[in-house]
Amino acid sequence: MAGSIVVTGVKEIDSRMKTLERKVQRKILVQNMRKGMKLVLEDALLRVPVLSGLLKKNIKLRAMKRKRNRVGLLVQIQPDPGFVKGEYWYPAAVEYGHGTVPPHPFMRPAYDLNKEHSRDLAMRGMLISLEREVKT
Repeated sequence: MAGSIVVTGVKEIDSRMKTLERKVQRKILVQNMRKGMKLVLEDALLRVPVLSGLLKKNIKLRAMKRKRNRVGLLVQIQPDPGFVKGEYWYPAAVEYGHGTVPPHPFMRPAYDLNKEHSRDLAMRGMLISLEREVKT
């Protein structure tokens, strides 16, 4: 199928995806990637230190900018004017530390500890969705 989505790493998913319409491919990918990335989001929300709650409130799961041949999701910190603290951007200062303040990483550990499970969950979900879609 021309213009199909390619899933790297799992040939079974990739070959089954190519039998579906592009719109259905994208739907299956996004739904299951979202399930996997929610693990990272939830872990980041548990790890983030809370003073005012502004940082925690602005950690979101968002779709990457759409491109014809790419689909992606990000766990990111939405900008907020309250994050500018003197010469530091507050989320970076918390994650990496600054001056005499030690780092308190929350985003990187959330990703590192959940990336394998998140990927497996997304791949399993894609296989199930593909099976369901092919049967109909």
